[in-house]
Amino acid sequence: MVQVQLDSLQDSGAVDSSSFTPTAEMQGPGVVIRGPLRFRQFTTNPQVTSGTIQPVIVHALLDITGKVLEAESLQTADASLSDAALQLVRTSNYGPPPGRGVPVQREVFINVQFGPGQPAN
Repeated sequence: MVQVQLDSLQDSGAVDSSSFTPTAEMQGPGVVIRGPLRFRQFTTNPQVTSGTIQPVIVHALLDITGKVLEAESLQTADASLSDAALQLVRTSNYGPPPGRGVPVQREVFINVQFGPGQPAN
């Protein structure tokens, strides 16, 4: 909630147009955050014994090279699968985004899908 009281209004007078000119530090490529991406990552886990895929959604922030900066599991019904999904995502590198000339940080939702079997080495 914001409460504002305006007592008076004055003309700002002459405006210095140089204050609207970007400095050298303001120009050039910068890091941009785009809307979230969603994709799947498949893996096997010996704890999954049925033929059913068990998904865990992980929310992560990737740097411009695809390295995971932050990650959190969005579900905790099975803590061991959530921990395994977080470990997998944190140790993965998803590479830079294809076809962009500007460095881009990415917010992603990774659907880590566990299937039966031995973990991949």
